[in-house]
Amino acid sequence: MDDDFVRDLSFGDIEVRIHQEGVGDVNCVVWDSSLVCCYYFAKWRHSFKKPCKVLELGAGTAVCSVALAAMGCDVVATDLPACLPLIERNIFANLEAIQKAGGSCVAKALDWNESFEERTPCDLLLLVDCIYYNDSIDPLIRTIRSIDVKRILCSYEIRNSGQPVEAQKFFMERIKEHFDLHHVVETDLDDEFQSPDIVLMELVPKGDSV
Repeated sequence: MDDDFVRDLSFGDIEVRIHQEGVGDVNCVVWDSSLVCCYYFAKWRHSFKKPCKVLELGAGTAVCSVALAAMGCDVVATDLPACLPLIERNIFANLEAIQKAGGSCVAKALDWNESFEERTPCDLLLLVDCIYYNDSIDPLIRTIRSIDVKRILCSYEIRNSGQPVEAQKFFMERIKEHFDLHHVVETDLDDEFQSPDIVLMELVPKGDSV
C-alpha cells in the first residue's frame, strides 16, 4: 500500500511490527494510549492467568491485541468490518511471535449497534481510545454490559478540541450510571510510558467488589 507505514515497537522483551494507514479514520494509526496500555501489560504480564482470554473493542490497528497475544494471551480483536483487513494484516505480521509465546489472536467484526455473537466468557475486556463520537457512546456501553467478563479496562487520551471533548464528557456521565471507576495509579504504570493526559481505569459493575 502506498499509504502504509510501519512501526516496530518493543515492550520489554516483546517486539511487534504494526502496519498503519496514512489515509483513514481514527482506527488507522497507533495512539499513545495504546502504547501506555501495552507497556502496562508488559510490566504485569507474569501475573496473568493462563490462559488469559482477552476481548478488545474498537481494536483499530490491533496493537494492544497483538502485543497481548505475543505475551501468551488468547485474544479476539473486534472492530467494524471495514477495519478487519488492517487488523488481520497486523496479526499475520506478528504470527511467529504470537505462536512462540503460546498465544493466539483472531479478528472479528463487531458493530456496537448490533448484538455480538461471541458469548464465551473472557478474563479481560479492553477498550482503548474508542471515545470519539457522541452517537457511539450508548451502543458502546450496551456492548460492554452484554459481555461476560471478569475485568474491564478502559483507556483514552484526554482531548481538548473537536467532537471527542463532548464524547468523553458524555461517556463519563453515562458509564458512571452502571460502573464504578477505579483509576490505575501511576506506580502501577510503566515508569516512563505514562502521561497525565492518558487515562487508564478499571470499570467495576456497581455492586461488585473490587
